[in-house]
Amino acid sequence: MVSIKRVLVVDDEPGVRALLSEILAGPELHVTLAGDGLEAVQLLRRRRYDAVVTDVNMPGMDGIDLLRWMKRNKRREKAVVMSGSPRHDLLPAPELPPIRARFRKPFRIGMFVTIMEAVLFDRRGNPGRRAGTGRKGVA
Repeated sequence: MVSIKRVLVVDDEPGVRALLSEILAGPELHVTLAGDGLEAVQLLRRRRYDAVVTDVNMPGMDGIDLLRWMKRNKRREKAVVMSGSPRHDLLPAPELPPIRARFRKPFRIGMFVTIMEAVLFDRRGNPGRRAGTGRKGVA
């Protein structure tokens, strides 16, 4: 039986959320969307996810505060960060959970899919799925 992975995508831009949902969602991967950190916390309180993909700069509770909340609450989701600012390379590691991948917007969809597959799927025992729709471009 195939284990379904769950990913929470957090971004204040509806177009980015829709695009990432479209390229990630499939039979082995369920995607949930949140528009900011507060909405993400509400969803995280209700269920576990395999990964959280979050934008850094958002109104209200931003991605850094969300990651701090995840660490304080001993969440085990794999953290993936994306940002349009080069500042995200300087995230304060001690107060954040381990960050599995970082993306600077705009990024290539193919690269995002490849890295997300590596983050989510154990290739030793499971060759993994080929996430996405084959759509090329940038987010």
